[in-house]
Amino acid sequence: MAESYHEIKDRIDDVIDALNEAEFPNIARTAREFDVPEQRLRRRFKGIQNKI
Repeated sequence: MAESYHEIKDRIDDVIDALNEAEFPNIARTAREFDVPEQRLRRRFKGIQNKI
């Protein structure tokens, strides 16, 4: 079953924290490791907010 938008959003929030702590953040690799959509993570990391 597909994950809900809010479950993914919560995971992305955790991933953003991990990326902010990294000396050299790699968004693509981190997205794969945490199983989140890369483009959504990239936008959030740049500061673009969620649509909901």
